[in-house]
Amino acid sequence: MAWVLFSSILLSSVLNIVALAPSSLIVQNKGGGHGELGYHTATALSNLGHSVTLLQDSSFDKSKQPYASYPSLPPSVTVVECDMSDLPTAVSTSSYDYIIDNYSKDATSPTSKSLLALGSPKAGCKKYLYISSAGIYDPPPGHGGDASGPLLESFPVKSSSGQFSFESALKSAGVPLFAFRPQYIYGPLANKFSYLDYFFSRISSRRPLPIPGSGSQLVSLTSAPDVASLLSCCVTCPAASPGVYNCGSPEVRTYNEVARMCGEACGEEPDVYNYETGGGGG
Repeated sequence: MAWVLFSSILLSSVLNIVALAPSSLIVQNKGGGHGELGYHTATALSNLGHSVTLLQDSSFDKSKQPYASYPSLPPSVTVVECDMSDLPTAVSTSSYDYIIDNYSKDATSPTSKSLLALGSPKAGCKKYLYISSAGIYDPPPGHGGDASGPLLESFPVKSSSGQFSFESALKSAGVPLFAFRPQYIYGPLANKFSYLDYFFSRISSRRPLPIPGSGSQLVSLTSAPDVASLLSCCVTCPAASPGVYNCGSPEVRTYNEVARMCGEACGEEPDVYNYETGGGGG
């Protein structure tokens, strides 16, 4: 009898712990420069004790990363594959403490409209983290070239940008929006390498590596797990304030330095060819 009572109390305690676990919904696209963020963020939040639902666009390629690694995600992560034109009822009718949107590209798609409703404080959402893009900036005249500094959150953005239209829709709907604008992302389980493949392809084939200008322009290359860590910190930090945040490494490199780093990685000395804009190399 005592053992039955103890077992009942233990089960009740476990269920209470599960019920108290913060719930996070990660909405993940089928690939691209942000493709691996869903996996890394799900892992980071699971390690913090969250119950995570990873809603995955079903048009993804299961043979490619990071999707091929989904079976290795922690047990507290539930992967739900779906046609993003019609969210599963189990998701659209649920309440989530935190939503990490790595999918929406505009404010007009059925998914975006559903997420606007899920992200409302009335629906129980405490923070809505939207993975936007640093590509939406429209830098002021004169910005660019060797002497320019980094893109700033205060810069104007392209009004035609789909990401900006969705950011605006979230704000208008009263969603507690944290918009992150990543720059170049690399790292484990990445599925887009085109910007670094250019360097590696030219260097490994021992061809000249054309880099415009002096090559001293600064660029931010950010590790995907670091981005996931930043997102999880935003979720767990009580003092975090809604707003727009550039998402990049505090350490920046020149393009010539990136070339040398790629050369070290593949054991070749890069033949960097700096040229005036409008020219090129062979």
